[in-house]
Amino acid sequence: MNDILYYTIIYIFEAVIFYLYCCHLFTHVRSRLTEITLTLVCYLLLIPGSLLYNPLLNTLSFAVINVILLYAVKKLNIGVAIFHAFFLTALMCISELLIVILIPHLYIKGYRNIDTLNNSDLLYLILNKTIYLILSQFVCCFMKDKSATRESSRGTYYLSSISVISAVIMVLLIIICLNVSMPVVMLNILILCALLLLILTILVFAMQTHYQHKSLEYSQMQLQLQKEYDTAQYYRMIVAQEEKQHILIHDIKKHLNTIAALNQEKDTLKVDNYIRNMLNSDALKVCCRLSDNNTMNIILSRYVTKCKENNITFTADIRSNTLSRFEDNDLTSLFCNLLDNAYTAASAARTAYDSCITREAADPEWEEAYAAFIELRVKHVENSSSVLITLTNSCDSDPFSPDGRLYTTKKDKEFHGYGINSIHGIVDKYNGIMEQYYKEDGNEFHTIIHIN
Repeated sequence: MNDILYYTIIYIFEAVIFYLYCCHLFTHVRSRLTEITLTLVCYLLLIPGSLLYNPLLNTLSFAVINVILLYAVKKLNIGVAIFHAFFLTALMCISELLIVILIPHLYIKGYRNIDTLNNSDLLYLILNKTIYLILSQFVCCFMKDKSATRESSRGTYYLSSISVISAVIMVLLIIICLNVSMPVVMLNILILCALLLLILTILVFAMQTHYQHKSLEYSQMQLQLQKEYDTAQYYRMIVAQEEKQHILIHDIKKHLNTIAALNQEKDTLKVDNYIRNMLNSDALKVCCRLSDNNTMNIILSRYVTKCKENNITFTADIRSNTLSRFEDNDLTSLFCNLLDNAYTAASAARTAYDSCITREAADPEWEEAYAAFIELRVKHVENSSSVLITLTNSCDSDPFSPDGRLYTTKKDKEFHGYGINSIHGIVDKYNGIMEQYYKEDGNEFHTIIHIN
C-alpha cells in the first residue's frame, strides 16, 4: 500500500513537470483541462509496472507514455514526439544518477522491493523531482518559437537515437552505482561522466532546436519568395490587361467604322458576331478579383492562371471581411500550401483522365470521376465570428497511408512535410481545428478548417 502511494505521488509530480514542459514548447490543440486529465491518467498507468522494480522496464515505460502523449494529445510528428520523449527520459535518468553518485547512502525505494516509507524516500523524491524540473525548464529556454516544434525530417530521428542511447547509458550507470561499492576516485569519475552526459544531452537538444529553426526559416523564405512571385505575376497581368485596353481604345474608331459599314449592308448577323467577339475579347475582361483582401487576391490570381493553363476548373467564393484577422504572411503560408497541394492532386487527376481517353473511348463515368477541379470557399459561420474554410479538389487516389498520414509523390523527400506542418502551425496559431478526408465517391479530397 505504501508503494502505491509512493508511486502515485511520484507520477503526479512527473505529470506536472511534463505538462509544464509541453506548455513552454508546444501549442495547445485541445482544452487545457483535457490535456491535464489525459496526462495525469497516462502517468498513473505507469504505477503497476513500477511495482516490478525493474529500472529498464520503468525507463522504457516512461519513454513510451511520453511518446503517446506527445503524438496523440499534442499531435506532433512521430519523429519529434520520439525525440522529446526520450530527451525527457534522459533528463530524468540524469537527475537520478546525480543523486545516486552525490549521495550514495541515500535510500532509493524505486529500485528495492521493501514495503516501507521513510524520510529518505521522501528526501530522494523531493531532490529527484526538483533536479528534473530545473533541468527540463532550463532546456526550454533554448526554444522560444512554438511554431518550430512541428518541423521534422530524417535528422530528427538521428538526434532521437542519441537521446535513447544517453538514457540507456544513464540507467546502466545507476544500476552499477547501486550494486557495486566504489572508491572515492571512481565516484568522482562517475560524477564527471554524469556531468558530461548532461552536457551532451543539452547539446543534442540545442542541435535539434537549431535544426528546427533553420528548417522553419527555410520554409518561411520559400513562402516569401512565392508571395513575391505571385505579386509580380499579378501586376504583370494587370499591365498586360491595361495594354490590351489601350490598344482597344486606340482602335475603337476603326471598329465603329467597320460596324457601321456592316450595318449599312444590313448584315445583322455579321454585326452581331463582330460585337460579340469584341465583348469577349481579353481587353474588355475585368482583372481577376475574387477577394476583398489584396494578398489573397494576388494568391488566387496565380492559381486561376495555372488552372486555366492546365484545364483545371477553379472556383472561389471568398466572402467579405472573412480574412481580416489573418496577417499577410500567415495568409500566404496557409493558402499557398493548401492550394499547392490541391493543384498537385488536381493535375494528377487531369493527367489520369487524359491518359484514359487517349487509350479508349471517352467514358462518362471517367469524366465524372476524374474531372479536374478545385473549389475554395471561405465564409463566416452563421451567427458567429468564426471562419469556415473549405477546400475541395479532385484526387485520383486515396492520399492517406495505412497509418492515416498523408504521403507524398514528390521526388524531394527530404524537404517534404514542411507544407502540411506550416498549415498546422497557422491553424494552431489562430486557435482553429482542421479535418482532412478522402471521398472515394467522386474521387474528392476535402480540407475543412474552422477558425474560432
